[in-house]
Amino acid sequence: MNKGLTLLLVWFIGHSILNAQVFFDVDQSVKLTANVSQQPATITVNWIQDPRTVSYDLYRREYGAEGWGAKIGNYPANVTQYVDTDVAPEKLYEYKIEKFVDGVEGYGYVLSGIEMPPVHEAGQLLIVITTTTLEQVGPELEEYRAVLETDGWPNRLLVVDQEDPVSAVKSGIIGAYEAERFSAVLLLGDVPVPHSGDIRPDAHPDHRGAWSADVYYGDIDGVWTDTEVTITQSANPRNHNVPGDENWDQSFLPSDVELAVGRADFSELPVFTEDEFELLRAYLRKDIDYRTKVFTVSQRAAMRNTNPWTGALGQNGIRNFSPLVGPNNISYDTWENVFEEDYLWYYAAGGGNYTQLGGAGQSFVYALRPFRAVFTGWFGSYFGDYHSEDNYMRAALASGTTLSAAWVGAPHWHFHAMGMGLPLAHATTVTQNNDTIYTADFFPRGVHVNLLGDPTLKAYVVAPPIDLAGTRVQGRVELTWSPSPEPADRYYIYQRPEGETAFTLIDSTGGEVTTYADANPLPGAGTYRYLVRAAKLETTPSGSFYNLSAGTVTDIEVATGVEELPAEVVQVFPNPASTEINILAAGPILRVEVLTSAGQLVIDRPGGGGQDVRLDVSALRAGMYVGLVYLPDGVVRRRLVVR
Repeated sequence: MNKGLTLLLVWFIGHSILNAQVFFDVDQSVKLTANVSQQPATITVNWIQDPRTVSYDLYRREYGAEGWGAKIGNYPANVTQYVDTDVAPEKLYEYKIEKFVDGVEGYGYVLSGIEMPPVHEAGQLLIVITTTTLEQVGPELEEYRAVLETDGWPNRLLVVDQEDPVSAVKSGIIGAYEAERFSAVLLLGDVPVPHSGDIRPDAHPDHRGAWSADVYYGDIDGVWTDTEVTITQSANPRNHNVPGDENWDQSFLPSDVELAVGRADFSELPVFTEDEFELLRAYLRKDIDYRTKVFTVSQRAAMRNTNPWTGALGQNGIRNFSPLVGPNNISYDTWENVFEEDYLWYYAAGGGNYTQLGGAGQSFVYALRPFRAVFTGWFGSYFGDYHSEDNYMRAALASGTTLSAAWVGAPHWHFHAMGMGLPLAHATTVTQNNDTIYTADFFPRGVHVNLLGDPTLKAYVVAPPIDLAGTRVQGRVELTWSPSPEPADRYYIYQRPEGETAFTLIDSTGGEVTTYADANPLPGAGTYRYLVRAAKLETTPSGSFYNLSAGTVTDIEVATGVEELPAEVVQVFPNPASTEINILAAGPILRVEVLTSAGQLVIDRPGGGGQDVRLDVSALRAGMYVGLVYLPDGVVRRRLVVR
């Protein structure tokens, strides 16, 4: 920020408290976490005591409620915990704590839940890419899309031209949305960049005008006009805005965004020796490697704030990182170390220009050394307007293991829900639409609030199983796979018929099981794709949830189906039974199989060509089973009950 802002504080070089945390960042943050238990159902909300705070106000809401309502308690300075027993497993609750230090408000937020069930489809993604980029990154894109769909993100392509007006690109997005709803958009490569507004969120008069605004693509039903604003004083012609130029009038969102939009665009980065397509291929590769856990990342965060603004930019690190990695896993006054050690989260704020951030180097540094933080936020003048040569944030995005970047601080961003497994897309739209639910400070709902990187990413990943193989054995499909490299609590099995775009969950097994027999494969010819994903109970500084991995797939080719005959062709008696079941058919019985509801084969009996078979079921556990009776002209499926 600069002197034009009224909220300034004299910065004393070297001044720091509490392990290099700037005091106004500390004053305006509360380090909030939650731990949970199942029996009895309990969420315990914890916060770190601030010696300068007199008391704390605590609020709670069921997640997604319109507002916070009345506070549920006021607690003196020496109380640092609230035990909530009015909760139920598999339900999300959100907590806000507010404090006051010398008349200044400070906040903390945590989203919590107890053993939240797995989310099998996280959303649907539209990938927007130019023709030229598609020609250059086709193989990497196809691999990315394949992994993405195993990770719960069905996706499709919209191909545009680099010279298309942004209104034409948006028309394509709206058309795709109307044809089939999706929740997120990823702009790959040099997709045309919208600009909008008469703004200067960094307070510089020579940077006033229309800023980069991918949020325009995410607002499906808002009215965007190009008839009013005339501003041409910016030193960068891309910020000039006059009627009829397709730089939009709006400085703030005309309506809530429906779609989380992210951009991975490495054009105009001459500080790198690689061209934009090489950088994009590398980005897709590291995205795949992160979500399949080819490389692991320490659950820790780092930050640095050298900006003197009393808006407490550093709270975007302190407040967000606590429920994501825990307050003891945050490093302060750190930047250089992130080139040497891996971090899940990073935030830095300082004075800046298009290619430089005070206290955190210049764009060219990221071309020379790999930056090893995955999710990043940055604040400094100019570079939040990312449609510029050697833009600082896009350079960081191209480096090392970094997968996201955003201009964070005016307004504040809110990533805390990712502590319960929600994707970056959720944090993006929550921040963009926020003005009163969470602390926002300057420029809430501004058109400059945008995400660089893949919005489908999440903060915790599970290593997937591998080497899924399948064979068709008469009327069933038998699957085998190698287990996840890390212990799994369950494996989930999905099926997708040829021509469908999304997988359907068909069953699950225990984490120690690596085989499955599908007793109910779809009849008929075609290719059926099977998917297996691992799940483990993830416990974070926010709560617990069943976290699904990406998956492993196999295709089963079916040239001709086994015809399924009507159930009345075969008589089964007694049913239920405890010792013996008789099977009687009008013609020769070739084979009888009995499978559990989970698909495990427990009886495999040749029929011998006779018309009746007696099955001994005395060794089976009581429960429901599937009987398959194979006849010369097809198979009969009957439900069997053992008691």
